[in-house]
Amino acid sequence: MAEERQVQITAPLKWRDDDSPVIAANQFILQPTAGEENAAVLVVGHASMPLVMGSPDEQRKQIEEMGGVSVHVRGRFHLNGSSLVALRQTLDEVLPKVTEVPQ
Repeated sequence: MAEERQVQITAPLKWRDDDSPVIAANQFILQPTAGEENAAVLVVGHASMPLVMGSPDEQRKQIEEMGGVSVHVRGRFHLNGSSLVALRQTLDEVLPKVTEVPQ
């Protein structure tokens, strides 16, 4: 019986600029996947304050009547352990360049 061998092949990634729009995101949930080890689901969303008019009291009342601010989901992403590590490494590399991060 022949022995099975796994062969690992590597190839460079080529990012394509397909004119995908840049979409605003300011809300994030990272949740471990149920029943699956070493994986999580990243949910990316955007929330913005609704337009309210009137005096400060009227504006407060309008917001209370809405029951909260809606978050619009922009995407859901399944990430395995190595993808999560790569995401963290990318964030650790980029964050100091774009903002002051408390140590």
